[in-house]
Amino acid sequence: MSTPQGEPDQPPRSAWLTEMLAEQKVSRVGIQRGRAGDLLTQARRHVDSADRLATEDPTLALAACHDAIRKAIDAHAGALGYRIQNRPGHHRTVLEYARHQLDEVITSAEVDEADRLRLRRHKAEYGEILSGALGEPEIRRYIDAARRMVVAITGAVATV
Repeated sequence: MSTPQGEPDQPPRSAWLTEMLAEQKVSRVGIQRGRAGDLLTQARRHVDSADRLATEDPTLALAACHDAIRKAIDAHAGALGYRIQNRPGHHRTVLEYARHQLDEVITSAEVDEADRLRLRRHKAEYGEILSGALGEPEIRRYIDAARRMVVAITGAVATV
């Protein structure tokens, strides 16, 4: 359970989080409910935008799905008083946070799908694949995955 303001009132619930705190990949920042709500709003908008852009700009739709998932996970961390640090590998750390801290609302298969999305987005963003190689069925699959995860995480944040 967390207090509405300030620091979490319990120690980390997993060895993974304790390790990430020790390695300074995650830090304690005090509970940030307002920021969490804003991030969840952005995440929902990103999924809606991805839905509209799926055929017109699949690369941007892919990035929007990735950002939606990342922001929703970040919202959960912030609602508990943690922040995943912006350093090399932090997008991977965000997904590992979900795997270890959101395992009651997001399945391992969903985190794996989000990781495939992360890798695909990276290749699309940095020209390792041509944008024409991103088909609408693939983009729709990622939109559905992002929507499911954002909805699940929103529910989890509401109960914190």
